[in-house]
Amino acid sequence: MRRVSIRLSSAIGGASLSLEDDHENGSRGGLMTCSKFLVMTLMLVLVQLRPVCAQPASTTAGCKEESARFAVGEPYSDELAERARRAAGADVVRKTVPGGADTMELRADRLNLDVDRTGRVQRVRCG
Repeated sequence: MRRVSIRLSSAIGGASLSLEDDHENGSRGGLMTCSKFLVMTLMLVLVQLRPVCAQPASTTAGCKEESARFAVGEPYSDELAERARRAAGADVVRKTVPGGADTMELRADRLNLDVDRTGRVQRVRCG
């Protein structure tokens, strides 16, 4: 008789996965058990990542990009960034450049100033 038991649990603080596959002779399962374990592990990872996927920034919180549009076309400076941040009501301002390494994290309290290769602000956006 073969007994297969799979327990999958997930919580905000962490997750656990256990797979037991006992044969009546006391030996553990081989390739089939490994396949089941890999499938269940993949399912657990996907379940854990689901809430982390990018969500659109809330338009009700913190940042109003319309109020910072005066910066478009201006040469970027720290002073301009700070004025635009205050005008937009954002908590944070970020300069983005073509080819730069930026996080994909969307934050409703952040103003992004997209700057071209010549150093001029091309676009302002929240997120």
